[in-house]
Amino acid sequence: MANFANPFNPGMQYHDDDGSPLNGGFLYFWEAGTSTAKTTWADGAMQTPNDNPVVLSSVGRATIFVQGLYKWSLTDADGVEKASGDDNKFEVVTGVAAELLDDTSKANQRATLGLGTAAVVDTGTAASEVVVLDATAKLPAVDGSQLTNIASATVSALRGYLAGLTLSRGGNQILSIAAGLARDSTNVSAITISAAITKTFSNFTAGTGNGGLDSGSVAASTWYHAWAIYNVSSALSDVLISISPTSPTMPSGYTLKRRIGSILTDGSSFITNFSQKDNEFLWTDPPLDINASGIGASAVTRTLTVPTGIEMWANLQVTFANPDGPASLYLSSLSADDEAPAGDTTAPLATIVAPTSSERYAGGVVRVRTNSSAQIRSRVSLANSSMDIVTLGWWDSLGRFD
Repeated sequence: MANFANPFNPGMQYHDDDGSPLNGGFLYFWEAGTSTAKTTWADGAMQTPNDNPVVLSSVGRATIFVQGLYKWSLTDADGVEKASGDDNKFEVVTGVAAELLDDTSKANQRATLGLGTAAVVDTGTAASEVVVLDATAKLPAVDGSQLTNIASATVSALRGYLAGLTLSRGGNQILSIAAGLARDSTNVSAITISAAITKTFSNFTAGTGNGGLDSGSVAASTWYHAWAIYNVSSALSDVLISISPTSPTMPSGYTLKRRIGSILTDGSSFITNFSQKDNEFLWTDPPLDINASGIGASAVTRTLTVPTGIEMWANLQVTFANPDGPASLYLSSLSADDEAPAGDTTAPLATIVAPTSSERYAGGVVRVRTNSSAQIRSRVSLANSSMDIVTLGWWDSLGRFD
């Protein structure tokens, strides 16, 4: 393997005191700190040694290559010193860098780098191995088909991350799942569904269009929960449907999971139609869950049509009235204290106020957090009240904050 010398003051033109080229001047070279002459060369490959001293041309120039530590002196043609230096270091070019300088073609340089000479590029496995771009600064193959030996990479995602995997009703007993990615519930790995798939209520079989149920057979008027699942050994992802909101029966080989939504079957064991946008689920035909009259002033627990087994934020429409005079209605989570509505200036404020006995009053969209049994609390300020509650849908965290 050849070594290469470095140029000494490349391109330098030496001048006399009056600015004229130092015609016939001399450059002397010694070992650093000594009076022992040291060789320089006329070429970087160190094949042609220079005389010592080196005689400058008529325009004050010379081609000089050096290697290592030097002491030097510049004189005019009469031996009068004009400049000098000592302990000047000039690095040695060795190894792969020297081989590249010695290569006479691009093909040889690629061979020196271990890349070969064909269009097929092997990226190698060592940290020092690289991919050479083509003349337009692009990879040799736009689609990557000519790149080989590239280590596989796992897509990472932050804790709780979920994108896509939106649910929709694809048929009476067909659940459609959009492509997407989610971090598993234990924050071990990403689960990727690369293309939209469908699952039925048959027992689980891997792949789109196949069964998704973890066990048993489909039941009427029952909440089911969709899970993105992952088999670490085979690197396969799929979707499972389970009655359990926390612990589905996992198919053999699948160990990681993430709940991605919930669906309800109707009296015919068909999927009740709904629409999902991000974390919000809306009923296509919202149900009237509460139609009550003659309500007493004590708190009452109300059950809504939202998923059970997990706390949700129920989105509601509410109407309220009392035939005996001004009255207030307060809807609250069962996680909050049981309190009567205090009025319009003291907490807790009323959800809806009926200021007269002759009208029925409606509120806007009301959001209340349910418990795991899909329940909330209602309480009125005056007995003999009546109320209606329509459940528009719910907001589900889908494990983003677990």
